[in-house]
Amino acid sequence: MERSPEGATSTKFSNNLIESLALQLLKPNRISPETALRALKKARRTGALWRVLSPLERGLLEAAARVRLNEFRAEKLRSTLALIIAKIELHTFKGTLIILGLSRLLTLKSTTPLEFLRGRLSYIIYLGRIMLETINYFKPWTT
Repeated sequence: MERSPEGATSTKFSNNLIESLALQLLKPNRISPETALRALKKARRTGALWRVLSPLERGLLEAAARVRLNEFRAEKLRSTLALIIAKIELHTFKGTLIILGLSRLLTLKSTTPLEFLRGRLSYIIYLGRIMLETINYFKPWTT
């Protein structure tokens, strides 16, 4: 691991790879209007609605939250909504921990399949907590 002005970066893997793996891990399994409404509330609360999502994605999420259906049937709509919800989750504290944990895990192990990572999500969050507590860059009050 290296420290840079942008934060902790991996020496072996790019930040885009780590972010794409984190998005895959954060995608929900079941998409319904209730999950869209929960994601919309979280995005409004954290400010991710305006900072992260494009206007088209915001409109799609708001329309999906208002629909009175049990579950969405179109596969393209479900995958798009899952990506939008994962983007929102990525900008929460849990998403930060997952990114830090993935960067640490991928420097320890060179190849890890996605199914291996899905089964060990709590371990990835644990690694992220350890990195967040030990790197002085994230504690500006100690330097």
